[in-house]
Amino acid sequence: MFKKPFRSKLYKHSWLEVAEEDTNTSQTWGRIKDSLKEDLADMVLLYKKLPKEKRDQLYTQENFRDVLNLLLEHEKCDDSIKLGIAAFLVEKSLDFFKIEFLKQHHNTIEIANAINDPLDKAKAICKDIVYMQKMKNIKPEFPKEDLRYLASWNELAVREKGELENFLATVMDLVPEKIDLHYSSISNSFHGDFQEFYYKNKFYIHLELNSAKDKAILTVTHEGGFKESIQFTVKSREYDYLLYYGKSEIEKMKSKGIKFD
Repeated sequence: MFKKPFRSKLYKHSWLEVAEEDTNTSQTWGRIKDSLKEDLADMVLLYKKLPKEKRDQLYTQENFRDVLNLLLEHEKCDDSIKLGIAAFLVEKSLDFFKIEFLKQHHNTIEIANAINDPLDKAKAICKDIVYMQKMKNIKPEFPKEDLRYLASWNELAVREKGELENFLATVMDLVPEKIDLHYSSISNSFHGDFQEFYYKNKFYIHLELNSAKDKAILTVTHEGGFKESIQFTVKSREYDYLLYYGKSEIEKMKSKGIKFD
């Protein structure tokens, strides 16, 4: 990826020191990012195309040890990128070994069933650690922009579905008994429905990101003709999208101490 002169500089100096001597740092950084992505894509392609005997010569623990040690080095406990990578590796590794275990113990159903619960708990613990760390780095409110945090796009259908239910109840005066929410990777949107607690009507919801990934539209409808749409501000963060909404005028007044009868 690097030419010898540039590699030599990086061995001796930090990136910031090398960048100071570069006449076009942003262009150099862009080339490095593109080159690394291409190299990683080539590694995946080569793995898929090589015969096993040749593949086993390249994709070894020894060849990947340094990069994995760097990615998983616990130098900062608040590094959510490293935590996410570690949780991903744990989940994939446990699934891998569970399959191997079941192959070896296919005749002992009791033993095979006994391992599922602790392995699932281990994966859940890792995911919870990543989630809690991510939430520490999210500011729930931006006073200058008059925005409030709603939910994380990646967590909306699971951990933060309750936040959407609270939003519907407090902002739209619709109290869901339970939201059935599904994500579509094709349209990059959520869709679902819920039974409203008081009206007992079935409502349908649709939440979709725009192409620029800076806005999201929530649309709530039901067969009787009701239709309401609300736009959220979206902020990209660490391979996720965070949804924020503006305070209503009544909320602003309440924050100033004005009471409503």
